[in-house]
Amino acid sequence: MLAELGLELPGGNKPEPRDYAELLESVADRPDAEMLQTMLLRSMKQAIYDPENRGHFGLALQSYAHFTSPIRRYPDLTLHRAIKYLLAKEQGASGHTTETGGYHYSMEEMLQLGQHCSMAERRADEATRDVADWLKCDFMLDQVGNVFKRRNFSVTGFGSSSVWTTCSLMVWSMSLRWTMTTIALTR
Repeated sequence: MLAELGLELPGGNKPEPRDYAELLESVADRPDAEMLQTMLLRSMKQAIYDPENRGHFGLALQSYAHFTSPIRRYPDLTLHRAIKYLLAKEQGASGHTTETGGYHYSMEEMLQLGQHCSMAERRADEATRDVADWLKCDFMLDQVGNVFKRRNFSVTGFGSSSVWTTCSLMVWSMSLRWTMTTIALTR
């Protein structure tokens, strides 16, 4: 897709955060900058919860701990417990340890928690998108027959994503009565 737009993501098959930043900076003044930013963001792997410190790709950090205060998600609480355990251990206290003096979770339990929390977050995100889509459809029901100016956000082989003031949506190509050209959609 980038090549079709005369663009290239530096870094080959293993781009670094600076490669993404360089490309985003180079397209910042283009009319399709917002679409390109979204496309690049979606090209990155989705984060997972894992006991191994893998840093943060998008922030270009070697070490990273995830907090979402004031929202308390289970991964945050697990991390809080680990920090409390390490601080207590450093001070010689045992108030945040198990009966045997260890941390509350074994490495195997941490791996399982990470997988479970990652999947739970994906399900929550999907449910959020489903509700937002339902609300958009409900909002647009009263608009059937009205004509709107729109800004195409992206065009794919199966449809066109558009933005109307506060409502963005995907129009499936099967329901379009337009012909697609490389320049514009025309009636």
